[in-house]
Amino acid sequence: MASVAGLTGVDLISPYTASKHGIVGLTKNAALEYGGRGVRVNAVAPNAIRTPLMDNSPKDFVDGLIAPQVIKRVGEPEEVGFAVAALLSDRAAYITGVTLPVDGGYLTGAS
Repeated sequence: MASVAGLTGVDLISPYTASKHGIVGLTKNAALEYGGRGVRVNAVAPNAIRTPLMDNSPKDFVDGLIAPQVIKRVGEPEEVGFAVAALLSDRAAYITGVTLPVDGGYLTGAS
């Protein structure tokens, strides 16, 4: 599990962003190293997803997370689960080394 912070820079959370960039890089490298053995390696990069932490966060904090998104709401855990299930399915047998954003359009650059 990565984060949109692993696909872009995010102000004021450098350690978190660096760790998520590491996951994205490790995903690519593991796909390279294990693909010849039939192992696919992918990651999912959520943005604002409804979790107990999100539910207990101040409204202005949550609003700030979703403001840059095209879809102006918090995502549901099931939406992340759908992305994970899709990548795990046999229909994704030719997909490896990717990080799939589940971000409500955060990475589009919308504001």
